[in-house]
Amino acid sequence: EVPNPSFISPFWTARASDRFEDAPIRIIEYSDLRCPDCLFLYKQLKQLEKEYQGKVNIAFQFFPLEAKCNTVVEKDLHPGACDLSLMAAYDPAKFKAIHDEIFDYFQQAKSPEWREGLARKHGVEAALTDPGTRELLQRIINTGAEYEKTSEKFAHGIRSTPTMIMATAHNDYYARAWTFR
Repeated sequence: EVPNPSFISPFWTARASDRFEDAPIRIIEYSDLRCPDCLFLYKQLKQLEKEYQGKVNIAFQFFPLEAKCNTVVEKDLHPGACDLSLMAAYDPAKFKAIHDEIFDYFQQAKSPEWREGLARKHGVEAALTDPGTRELLQRIINTGAEYEKTSEKFAHGIRSTPTMIMATAHNDYYARAWTFR
C-alpha cells in the first residue's frame, strides 16, 4: 500500500468529506497545469466524480514540470506551469475555479497574455510575488520526495505528471468498478 504524503494539499478538486481519509475513494493527484497528459486525467477524474458523487476526495498536489519552481526537473518542460500553480494556490477559495479554467482553456494557457488576464479576472495578480504562496507550493512539491526512488540520479520518487495515488474503502471495490477510459 502506498501511503499518503505527509502533507496533503489543501487544494481539492473533489470533496466528499471534511477529512480526506473519510471518503470511500481518495485520490492524491500530482499534476502540472500545463501537462497534456494531466489534461486527459482532469477529464477522467471529472467523470469519476460524477459517477461516484459524494464518495470522492481528490487532493491536487502541485508538481509543475518547470525548473523555475521545481528543482526536480532539469529543464522547463511546461513553461508557465509555475506561474499558473502560484495563481491557483494563492487563494484557496478560488482554486477550483482557476484550476478548471486552466484545463478548460488548455491551449490558451500557453500564452503569457492569457495567464495575465486569468490573474486579473480572479484578482490573484499578487500570487507571483507572494512569499507565503511560494512556500506553500514548495511544501507540496517536496512531498514527491517521500516516495520510493526509482533512480539514484534523482532525489524524488515522483518526477513526472500525472502521478496518481488512489485508496479506496471496501477492498478496492470502487477501483475495480471504475476504469479509466
